Amino acid sequence: MEKKRENYYSRRSFFSLSLCSIVEPLTKLIFESFESSIFPAHWKNGIVNPLHKSGDKLDPSNYRPITLLQAFSKIPEHLVHRQLYSYLVKNKLLSVFQSGFIAKDSTTNLLLEVVYKINSGLKENKFVRAALLDFQKAFDNVNHEYLLFKLYQKGIRGKALKWIKDYLSNRSIQTVLDGHNSNKRYVTKGVPQGSVIGPLLFLVYIDDLPIGIDSSIKLFANDVILFNHHSNSVICSNNLNKDLVTIQDWSEKWFISLNPKKCESITFSTRYHRKTALTLPPLLLYGLPIQERDEVKYLGLILSYDLSWNSHVTRIVSKASSIVGLMKFHQRLLVRNTFDIIFKSCVLSVLNNAAIIYSLTTDANLNKLESMQYDASRVALGAMRGSSKEKCFELLGWIPLRSHFKILRLLFFAKIIKDFSPIYIIEHLNYRPFNSNCSLRRNSRTTVESTNPMIKDFFSKVAYDWHALVLDQPNFPTLKVGKMREVLKKEILVRPMFPKYLVFLSRSAEIYYMRIKAGFPPLNYYLYKHKCVDSPDCTCSQGVQNIEHYLLKCRLYRSERTDLLTNLNFLTNISVDVLLLNAGTFDDSAQQILNEVSIYIEKAQRFIQSK
Repeated sequence: MEKKRENYYSRRSFFSLSLCSIVEPLTKLIFESFESSIFPAHWKNGIVNPLHKSGDKLDPSNYRPITLLQAFSKIPEHLVHRQLYSYLVKNKLLSVFQSGFIAKDSTTNLLLEVVYKINSGLKENKFVRAALLDFQKAFDNVNHEYLLFKLYQKGIRGKALKWIKDYLSNRSIQTVLDGHNSNKRYVTKGVPQGSVIGPLLFLVYIDDLPIGIDSSIKLFANDVILFNHHSNSVICSNNLNKDLVTIQDWSEKWFISLNPKKCESITFSTRYHRKTALTLPPLLLYGLPIQERDEVKYLGLILSYDLSWNSHVTRIVSKASSIVGLMKFHQRLLVRNTFDIIFKSCVLSVLNNAAIIYSLTTDANLNKLESMQYDASRVALGAMRGSSKEKCFELLGWIPLRSHFKILRLLFFAKIIKDFSPIYIIEHLNYRPFNSNCSLRRNSRTTVESTNPMIKDFFSKVAYDWHALVLDQPNFPTLKVGKMREVLKKEILVRPMFPKYLVFLSRSAEIYYMRIKAGFPPLNYYLYKHKCVDSPDCTCSQGVQNIEHYLLKCRLYRSERTDLLTNLNFLTNISVDVLLLNAGTFDDSAQQILNEVSIYIEKAQRFIQSK
């Protein structure tokens, strides 16, 4: 499928080879497109790749139609997007309640704001009720005439409007699935998903949705959350129902229908008010009650009625553990570097979403997360259960998740200070530097004063960590965010990781060697500590069977040891630290030492039983 996709749409190798020859005619073509307000017809053909969202895989409505477009068509789209977005932002023509596809904004920022507003109501002992709305195929149902009308209302006219009109007209799509092509079909509505300008056009189309809404409302593209808090539970529900009617009228007017079956509501409350919360009148949409839940999933974060993160942590641990299970299945086929890539790309990507919010959870939840990380590290190294967690992380260069979350919080805070966050996040904080005529390290400290106690509750920990860091490293706030990440990692990773460029002779050799490095090889001394054997002594009757005894003293492996020492005769002093490369410095001889020790371990066959 990947090869077919490459042949269909990008042909990047051909493009890169012919770039010098085509750049001039391509530039003229794009310039002529803008001058004539005509988008090339050949670039209007798209290949649809159905992407499953959730639910029944046999139901076509549960798929997102991602349109794969011609590579060259993205060039004029980027140019138009840059100009159009700049115009809309400069003239403040995009809703302040929209966070999707907005520069400096993200799901994490939006989730933090939503959680803050919910917390604000709960701290005031109010009922907080929310409705999560789902628009049915919102991108595909955008009416072109109405979209052009809204663009005209925002001042997009002349050649620009004509170009967008031609861009949207006479587009065709063709579905490719398992090597089979559907018939070409022309589309008369919707913006292409997978295009550059499509999301921005959708933002223009949905921009006026918040008008007339009295409750709090936030949007991330077509994901809408509506919430209201009031001391009277009935008034709270009535306010929401009134706003739901307004949204329902908007959807009917602009031909983007809501899907009541996928809309959800939740009532956040303290345990004291929980009984009352369960008896509230239902929220209605098209005269039908919206499903009331104890917990809802919003932008990847599970929000429970009491804002505990137990359910979210349980879900992400389960999802991550399934990936770790697949890693374990291939434990003896892949090397540690491959497992390192899998963990960081497939597991950390799951954990990082909204981590700055849910990471301030209970120690029990954090222990669950780090336990999963420890299991993954054991799989990557082939280490035995009971191996030192700290040593496993050190060998891989992994940061414990507690520290990883701390780094994410500090970097998030740094982005706020450097004005890389949306205004609705920045405006919650005031910055007041210490002023003094004396040359003190304390002068570099920045205090954070919250204009709202709820935000201070969230930022209290990150502000404390930030102040401690700045006092220790006064120049830290002046660094770029990328450099900050490197500095923070060095603070945690005191010892260098085991180099990735050192290659083992086999995966078995890597596993045996790493079990020794992790502090729990299958030797009697260590097995006895874990009550796996009756005695720590070696069968050679010459003492305790520990790492030093196994590598340098045991008479059972004299022949293998002789070969080892002979091949390492260039070393002036051979010790356990030298053989295990524990010095922390890795010179040109490190690879040879590693190879010879691996050969010794495999020849001795002491660890075969640990398979």
